Amino acid sequence: MGVISFDKDSRAICAALRKSLAEIEFDPAGKIVDANDKFLNVLGYSRREVIGQHHSMFVSKEESAAQAYAEFWRALQRGEAQVAEFRRRHKNGSDVWIEASYNPIVDGHGKVYKVIKFATDVTAKKRESLE
Repeated sequence: MGVISFDKDSRAICAALRKSLAEIEFDPAGKIVDANDKFLNVLGYSRREVIGQHHSMFVSKEESAAQAYAEFWRALQRGEAQVAEFRRRHKNGSDVWIEASYNPIVDGHGKVYKVIKFATDVTAKKRESLE
């Protein structure tokens, strides 16, 4: 087996993840920078509708106003990944459940410059378990 360069391998791994998982990128404050089609399809939005908006568009007003939500973003800004099952809001107002990891990306100085979320839609499984 040949030697694979780290950069080439890293790009290939990222491309594979983006093909199979819903993915969205945020700046450290939670502003949406980009999203792949899988993510957009899960939540019912177009790219144009989400770019430049804040992550809070995917949660209820009560959740976005809660102290826990502010702490969630502070933890990401400190470089602490957040991994769990999350309830999010579809464009039509219905609940969408995802298993997701929010991954802070740091620069050479250890400062978070973006957050990438990889997610899988588990809504059907969650509804089944609730019934």
